[in-house]
Amino acid sequence: MHDRQDLLVGLNALVVDDVAFSVTLVSNMLREMGCNEVHGANGGVDALKLMQSDLGQDIDLVVLDMNMPGIDGLTILRMIREGLTEVAPTATVAMLTGVSEERVVRSAFALSVDAYVMKPVSKSALGARLARAIAQRRAGSTSPLMRSA
Repeated sequence: MHDRQDLLVGLNALVVDDVAFSVTLVSNMLREMGCNEVHGANGGVDALKLMQSDLGQDIDLVVLDMNMPGIDGLTILRMIREGLTEVAPTATVAMLTGVSEERVVRSAFALSVDAYVMKPVSKSALGARLARAIAQRRAGSTSPLMRSA
């Protein structure tokens, strides 16, 4: 099991949520875990603009809220995986949400989400899930095992 948060050191991250407090909270956690640059986007529309700019090419890790007005997290995940943004389709993507409905979780994993993290999130839980997701992505495998803490 990988829970080494040092795997996050030096990564460039994007945090997407329609709640500004959540963007700030998760961004601060990622900085404390060693992420190099952490960008925040206020919802899906802002995230899409950022991901379609040159800055998108530098993003290694995306933490997405599932439920956002306009463009939701699943739509953004699909766009990343289909190469419709400047973010690499192989980037590590974590879904951060309060929704645990099985249908929604299955939809996220069908789109190759790397981690599914329930709100409210702690720094230790977020770090452990992201570290496992990054380790698995680097090893060339994606697995729905990210659901367990």
